[in-house]
Amino acid sequence: MLFLSITDPQLLSQPLPLTDGIELRLDKFPSIDLPLLQRYIQTSPHKIMLTLRELPLSPALISLSPHFIDLRVESISEQTQDLMRSYPHIQWILSYHNFSETPDLEPIYNKMIQTPASGYKIATMCNSSLDALRLLIFAKTHPHVSAICMGEKGAFGRILGPIVGNQLNYAAFSKEQKAAPGQYTVEELSQIYHFSSLNQETAIYALIGSPVTLSPGHIYHNNVFKTKNLNAVYVKIDLSQEELPLAIPLMKQLPFKGLSVTMPLKETILPFVDTIDSITQTIGAVNTLRFEQTRISGTNTDYTGALAALQAKTSLAGKKVVILGAGGAARAIVYALKQAQAEVWVLNRTLDKAKALAEQFQCFFGALPKKYDILIHCGMPIEEKKILPGTLAMDVVHTPKETSFLKIARERGCEIIYGEDMFVSQAAKQTKFWIEPCKH
Repeated sequence: MLFLSITDPQLLSQPLPLTDGIELRLDKFPSIDLPLLQRYIQTSPHKIMLTLRELPLSPALISLSPHFIDLRVESISEQTQDLMRSYPHIQWILSYHNFSETPDLEPIYNKMIQTPASGYKIATMCNSSLDALRLLIFAKTHPHVSAICMGEKGAFGRILGPIVGNQLNYAAFSKEQKAAPGQYTVEELSQIYHFSSLNQETAIYALIGSPVTLSPGHIYHNNVFKTKNLNAVYVKIDLSQEELPLAIPLMKQLPFKGLSVTMPLKETILPFVDTIDSITQTIGAVNTLRFEQTRISGTNTDYTGALAALQAKTSLAGKKVVILGAGGAARAIVYALKQAQAEVWVLNRTLDKAKALAEQFQCFFGALPKKYDILIHCGMPIEEKKILPGTLAMDVVHTPKETSFLKIARERGCEIIYGEDMFVSQAAKQTKFWIEPCKH
């Protein structure tokens, strides 16, 4: 069930988005207007939950006969349990909140279930994506628990609640009316993630890397899933290199079916991949993973995306191309350019890394040539005066569409290629890599 969390009683007089229920956060109301609450509960088409938090449970609130009442586990006493037993028509939710961390959950749960209730909610601050993954696994393995991931690092976990069997999920009326950190609005969950159709059979796909905030992948892939009528959802997970070895085993315990990989993980992900194709092995960087039971297959769609974007503008054979950067995306583009018989120069802030990449693919490195045809920005900055007028300039960054590099290049008279063009092409290849094996 998806509950719309209301923190301002004035909203009760407005038309509210269609959800399964309305959570009235009485602990955030400036005052408790019992007649108003009674009228709303009696006339609302939604199921109503009263959430008390620090407020005491009173006979007056119980007499309103809401569908649900949420009580903090810390507030449970013998008197409270007697009241709960006396009103069996109310669904009693027992909740635990930790606003600083995600602790060991098993002893907390064992204490909670000593009090019979209709459901148990565990909401913790996820200081990392690992915390959110652990919390989701806990919900998946404890059927009566609804896991609520708080904080920006764990926000993706709020989307995945129905997939791990959450009885209770929450959304905000608007970005200004969020009741908890990391909460999505009803509109975001509905329009982007098709939340109402998510279930325990839904396949999970995700972007991993850091940062991931600006990526449009969740827009693109969720639209594709909807168009193709696939029971799947795509989220973004902020993950560092240090967290990667712990994250992959956790993901294998959840229904992850595929990943997009961005910086800084395109090269460091390789030891966790069981099978890669020969081209990806040559490139030495992976941007797409497919989970197949206990094994992981990987490929690289960056090189085809870059090639398609470039060839839509010009031929590449014999062209002088400068690559600014030597990371995972740069490796894929260098490979693509060499296959297209271009002359390639690699520039990087760390000369040794540029040299290693250039030597692997038999291209040039070091100083910027006096003349070149194409300039591709892969992360390394360049002085404005070194961007030659009349050349073709491309940025692998896709958000914002007009990056500072492309803006300067345009002002200097260059023809430009947006990173968005490369993104759309490589993302389409990712979808194909993920879903084609499912058809056999």
